[in-house]
Amino acid sequence: MADTSAAAAAAELLAHARAFASSNQDLYALLGVDATTPRADIHRAWRKTSLRYHPDKAGDSFDPEKWQLFERARDVLSDPAAREAYDTQRSANLIREQAKMAMDDRRRRMVEDLEAREKAGAMAAAAGAAGQQTGAGDASNTMSEQERKKTAEAGRKRVEERQRLMREAEERERQRAAEKEEADLKREADLERRIGEIQARKAAKEAARRQQAEGGSEGAEAGMAEKVVPDGDVDMADRPAPPPTTTTTASAKSGAESRQQETRPHVLEAQQKAEKLAAEAAAIPRVRGDFSHTYARLKAAQAVKEARQLAREGMAA
Repeated sequence: MADTSAAAAAAELLAHARAFASSNQDLYALLGVDATTPRADIHRAWRKTSLRYHPDKAGDSFDPEKWQLFERARDVLSDPAAREAYDTQRSANLIREQAKMAMDDRRRRMVEDLEAREKAGAMAAAAGAAGQQTGAGDASNTMSEQERKKTAEAGRKRVEERQRLMREAEERERQRAAEKEEADLKREADLERRIGEIQARKAAKEAARRQQAEGGSEGAEAGMAEKVVPDGDVDMADRPAPPPTTTTTASAKSGAESRQQETRPHVLEAQQKAEKLAAEAAAIPRVRGDFSHTYARLKAAQAVKEARQLAREGMAA
């Protein structure tokens, strides 16, 4: 009968230890000690910290639940098996909390639901172990040992299942992060390619325009130089001088200059805008996944294009 009572008390103490750990109840802080405090000092710390809650000391304000909490904390931390179970469970809880902080909301809810089911099952098993009445002698000890092995095996399987789910969740998270990074890099490369194409087209147009202007001028000069006097005509020196420039030509030139004067402020404004956008783009840091720098460069390139177009129109006028 004594063995039966001792086994039941040990099972109940283990159940309390796991319950305290699951509820994040810090028994060490409650007694004013730490995890390295030896067993011999636990009882002394309990007497010191629980004195104010003693029935004789508290009087009418005695709180039986608070007093019972201190007694159970003393019993759990004084028993090697219960203390080991408590420390192990608290360490596992800490690791789980750190892992959950790195998860998104959906996976966190999934893990929390799994833990809630495990906690409910553990509490039910502990209650059954504490309230179970066994026979006397060897039969009682045998059943208690079998129950402990069964509970330990169930706990081990739950831990393995939880670890498997966490590994799968972490692998999915890594895969999603890699896919997102690859998509960002591809998008950034595409934007850089488009900027390069725009700049190349602008450079080609500018080169063609300059070549056309230079070629037209050289062609006109060459045409004038290669003109020869046909047979029977007078010599170039004998030809009369060309008539002076007419007032119509002077008027047209004056009108062109006037139009150029009118467009010059707009050209200057467009050039200043392009320079400002280029400076802003250069000031934006390049960060992977952030396309602010690329968008600013596109806007600056477009402003440069518009300024050049205005300048060409003013020259044509």
